[in-house]
Amino acid sequence: MGEAHFRAKSYNLKHIKKIIIIILVLVASILIFPIKASSTVVEAEPVVIEEPVEWTLDTLVAELSEVYEQDEALVRRIIHCESRGDINAMNKNFNDKGQWWSSDYGPMQINNYWHDETAAELGLNIYDWQHSLEYGLILLSTDGAIRHWSASSKCWQQ
Repeated sequence: MGEAHFRAKSYNLKHIKKIIIIILVLVASILIFPIKASSTVVEAEPVVIEEPVEWTLDTLVAELSEVYEQDEALVRRIIHCESRGDINAMNKNFNDKGQWWSSDYGPMQINNYWHDETAAELGLNIYDWQHSLEYGLILLSTDGAIRHWSASSKCWQQ
């Protein structure tokens, strides 16, 4: 009848463990230091809220490479090879019958078939270039470059 497709889920146990630890610490802190209601009115100085950061590809690559402890030069080479630095890059993937079955998004070309669900579980939207880039750094930090960017490895390994 039809072809059976199975969606592979790549769970990052290290990342999930960190999230669980953070949740446990937050719950414990709420239990230990409960918030007490108070009727006291406190006068406070107005807080100056800075404008949100307007990320560029260069600034976000630098920031996320540091956050995820990855070689920034490698990240930039992968981006160059995958999308030529186009933050809005989208490429369609076709099967042997010429049917469109998935797409790759963002500067690191994250595939929606394999990664959309897992990224969403982490609160990331791979259709947004900033989230796609962050998810790419998560993949790089957990699985390395060869697993996810093998098709372009001859380009970025130079």
